[in-house]
Amino acid sequence: MLEPSKEIEKIGEIVIIGLTDTILYDFISQLCQDVKKTDQGILFANIDVDEDLALFLYGIVIENNPEFFEWDLLANKMLGYVALFEWNDDAAFPAVQTMISFLEDRFNVPVTIAACVDQEPENIHTKLFRHSFPLSWKDKFRFYKPSEKITVKNVLLSMIDTLIENYP
Repeated sequence: MLEPSKEIEKIGEIVIIGLTDTILYDFISQLCQDVKKTDQGILFANIDVDEDLALFLYGIVIENNPEFFEWDLLANKMLGYVALFEWNDDAAFPAVQTMISFLEDRFNVPVTIAACVDQEPENIHTKLFRHSFPLSWKDKFRFYKPSEKITVKNVLLSMIDTLIENYP
């Protein structure tokens, strides 16, 4: 994995999953100017919160078989994860939902499910129920527009808010 350019005392890692590099890159690049791609195909960026705290963002394209990825390497410092999908792609949510189930069975961290939209979504109620959209105490659902930084930032803040709300 990539290391920060300076000595950081505390690092929190947030995993961002999606079906394509494009959806991941568009999301992460709204939060960070410098997005790198590792030899393993993982997008990486970091947000320096202050001189002692950094958030590392890992963009991972989900595969048909998630067991092939070394999730335990990230789980040690993983604060939570964000699952991205295209709202208007009917096949996208079920694929992401499979990955969410896989991760929720293994890690007790918050997840924010974020639907990418170009404009205000239509038929929200029908679409959520058609896919039997279960949310637990640690899950949030948001819409975002990849061209609007504030909506992307709000997705990340939603996941962080869940951490704070449920901190013992």
